[in-house]
Amino acid sequence: MVSPVQLSKDSVPLLLQVVVVLWDHYIPLVQDQAREMLVHLIHELVISRIDQSSTSPNKRAVEDFIESVRQHDLKVVWAYEDYPGKEAEHSGTRVPEAMTYVADEVVKIFTIAYPTFKEEWGRTALIWATTCPVRHLACRSFQVFRSILSTLDSRMLADMLARLSNTIADDQSTMETFSMEILMTLRSIIDALAPGDLVQYPQLFWTTCACLGTTHEGEFTESLAMLDTWLDKLDLGDENTINRLKESFPPKWEGPFEGLSSLIYKGIRSSTCLDRSLDLLQRLIILPSNFLVGDDSRLLFTVLGNLPRFLYHFDPVTRGSNITAAAEALGSVAEIQGNNDLARTLMGFASNRYRAASDFLGQAIAAIRSSFFPIMEYRSLVFLMGLLSNKIGWFKIKAMQALCVLIPDIDMRQPEIASKGPDLISPLLRLLQTEYCPQALEVLDNVITMTGTPMDKHHLRMSMAGSHSSRAFRKEYERTQSLYGIPEESGWSIPMPAVFALTTRNNVHAVFYTCATAETMETLPSANQDIELVGEDYQNGGYVPDYRTATMMSDETRAEGFSAESMKLDDLDDFFDDDTTENSAIMPPPSSSTKFLGSPLDGRETVYDQQTAPILNKSLTRNASVSSFQTGFADMKVPSRAETIMTPTAFAIPNTSFPTALRPGMHSRSITSPAVNQRTPPGTGTSIALPFDEAEETFSDDDYSNPVSRTNTSETPVSAYEKSFSLEQMMKPLAQGTRSGFRQGFRRLTGGGGDSKDSQRARDAVRAQLQKSPQVPKVPDHYLQNNPKSADL
Repeated sequence: MVSPVQLSKDSVPLLLQVVVVLWDHYIPLVQDQAREMLVHLIHELVISRIDQSSTSPNKRAVEDFIESVRQHDLKVVWAYEDYPGKEAEHSGTRVPEAMTYVADEVVKIFTIAYPTFKEEWGRTALIWATTCPVRHLACRSFQVFRSILSTLDSRMLADMLARLSNTIADDQSTMETFSMEILMTLRSIIDALAPGDLVQYPQLFWTTCACLGTTHEGEFTESLAMLDTWLDKLDLGDENTINRLKESFPPKWEGPFEGLSSLIYKGIRSSTCLDRSLDLLQRLIILPSNFLVGDDSRLLFTVLGNLPRFLYHFDPVTRGSNITAAAEALGSVAEIQGNNDLARTLMGFASNRYRAASDFLGQAIAAIRSSFFPIMEYRSLVFLMGLLSNKIGWFKIKAMQALCVLIPDIDMRQPEIASKGPDLISPLLRLLQTEYCPQALEVLDNVITMTGTPMDKHHLRMSMAGSHSSRAFRKEYERTQSLYGIPEESGWSIPMPAVFALTTRNNVHAVFYTCATAETMETLPSANQDIELVGEDYQNGGYVPDYRTATMMSDETRAEGFSAESMKLDDLDDFFDDDTTENSAIMPPPSSSTKFLGSPLDGRETVYDQQTAPILNKSLTRNASVSSFQTGFADMKVPSRAETIMTPTAFAIPNTSFPTALRPGMHSRSITSPAVNQRTPPGTGTSIALPFDEAEETFSDDDYSNPVSRTNTSETPVSAYEKSFSLEQMMKPLAQGTRSGFRQGFRRLTGGGGDSKDSQRARDAVRAQLQKSPQVPKVPDHYLQNNPKSADL
């Protein structure tokens, strides 16, 4: 740019947007040029047009800011990786402090010459945020918008919802990062709007409700913060507010809407979301039951969710006024609803009338039984069982104490409960692998009836999974019907996550359609717009947790040849990763005979086989009604390492007429496309599941599709060995020679894409290798002793 500068009014916000988003570029030369451009624009467009002290800020203040930029003052510098975490959670903006300072100063300076600069820059920043395909620049643009937050209209809101509807609840971490930026921006908008203006945008409320259904814990936490801000602004018990929001309910909403309370219950399972979830339930319970907050049953689940805290309150070191205040509020609501026994119990707890936790627990469960049972028996049992996944130790123990008192008051023989099989008690089975095994067995002693189901082996296999399990293993069960799902480390768990993720995206998209009338719909962003997020050369930069080191930013380390080869490897791996894991979700999980075929069970599941299963067997054999479990655990004998033998026939390719399945096309959903993922329901697909994992070698599709590993529905004769299925076979440790025999078959890579021809060539190559090596020798004992498996460490 050469003086004198002639720029149109519309070009100024665009140039300053470019300057700020490139301010932290990983190439120092780009940083310097961006900052030099800002200094040049200030000189030419502002300082040259103002007097010494006739403006605010005055000329001297503007020059001081320019000097701080030239000197690289710390207050105007932020790095590529800078991203405030939990320390800025309550600030609302979650923007680097230096960026906020620079944006504020730029707005003050350029408003002198351009009075509407703030609003125009805000629109420009949001356009970049919702259309820029580079993830880092798009996220920084959202942060710029939050820093200068000025105005909002339906078009701007529609832009954000269009992107959110295609990134929320996505299983890619980069998408989750982008979704979090949108959610934080929406939260900032809610916080900035006055109550009278906020009610004019009911889409913000229904977006909050839709995002509370997400399968990601981080997105759920941010959605709780959005709801908390909503409750600070508006009274959801006000009749006019209720009617206004009810009238704007999206007509294309997927599934029933049972109120805000029902969307929050799952947060109690997580140690991260526990306190905020209970606080929000506390705020909602004092509101009268209505369409927005839920029906009278929310009192039951709010009491059950607080029950572990109430019991923990009897420990002398944990007494606090906030617990007694919660009990008083719940007691008042119980009295209003006519549940007098429950009201007296809760009020007695608040006044310290009970000296022992057992006395209070017995009275509370008796009051719950008289007020809500038998109608709510099943839902209460499932709710309390779900709390056992919470990472907090005392919370688990107190929940199990409540179950020991609750279960005897429940008719476990009723079909609704007895027919659930091991899925109902899977949180207890998962605890059998931990130090909470004695308490879990005490609860299991009260389970007197359990009917077998066709899904028993799958639910039992899921009960052995957890945060330690591989992503491929979890993907196998993302569409399996279950009550609880597979918990993460904090305890966060969502059953059938693939189904709920799709529902969440569809509901956000339903809100998107309510942003405008039919006359203005043509000006809104296209829902099928082909915009996809991509990374820069510094691909793991920005605010993704796994950053590259500074040495990888230098030009010397960016060899073009290496990058090209990496891209090819990424493409090949994505074929085996994305396509296969998607297919594995729609196929029935492998049966017991697949124990020789790279079972994903790791060290923790091995401990389950060796230690926990025999203990559980002894407990279950006390009751004849649990016969469906006895065949799986009876006489379980885990072979020692020295006894484990690799049989050549275990890897032989069977000569069957089982049809070869074709892989479907690659998943190619655009980031702005709300298209529904077309996946075949379990049991109806023709694709063969091929689970891959970073720590497990797997084999060809022919091995995995062995009819022995699935229910025999054809006329092919089945041998006695194939018929003899038991839970013992399913849970035996992986044979010791499996990895060494096929370590050269495949290797796990790091992302990309592929096509069906590549798939066929890969399968043919491995099939040829299997035919050349029909026998796998036994691994020497001395090698096993000196080199134990990683799962045994």
